[in-house]
Amino acid sequence: MTRDPYFSYICDLAMKRKREDYSKLLTTLHSYPFEYLLDLDENRETDGLELRLEYFKSHPHFKYDLKNMYKERPCSVLEMMVALAKRCYDTVLDPGDGKERVDELFFLMLSNMDLIDCKNDSFNYAKVNHNVMRMMNREYTRDGNGGLFYIPNIKEDMRQVEIWYQAMWYIDSIYN
Repeated sequence: MTRDPYFSYICDLAMKRKREDYSKLLTTLHSYPFEYLLDLDENRETDGLELRLEYFKSHPHFKYDLKNMYKERPCSVLEMMVALAKRCYDTVLDPGDGKERVDELFFLMLSNMDLIDCKNDSFNYAKVNHNVMRMMNREYTRDGNGGLFYIPNIKEDMRQVEIWYQAMWYIDSIYN
């Protein structure tokens, strides 16, 4: 099996020191191609692919086979979630202290998707599959419960709103 430093990189962004406890979940999230129903969510796919591209541009020493392995691969759910957390942090949440906290928002998304308890010792593939498909198919509740972002008592139907606006509303709801 080829060591995948890019996968390691996105896992580090997502979980930092906790990644070993969640390796099965991270691997599974990386195996799902991100699919979207709302046209504007193509931007989340693009963010994930750009995260990949940035990594390979900044690490040109990797063998061709590793780059080639990702050349035709669609954006994964893991890449989309990490890229979204990174974009939210970089554009909205950065307190200017130089510490990146992408993992905090990633954990909030896992919690909202009810996947936070899917550590290696209690990993349940059926649950992960169900919850990932629920998120991608927008089968969560109108307030976002079961999706990436849950906002109790929101008037709008989160299922009808692109992921970026969901993220902005969520951040606004927890910080204001």
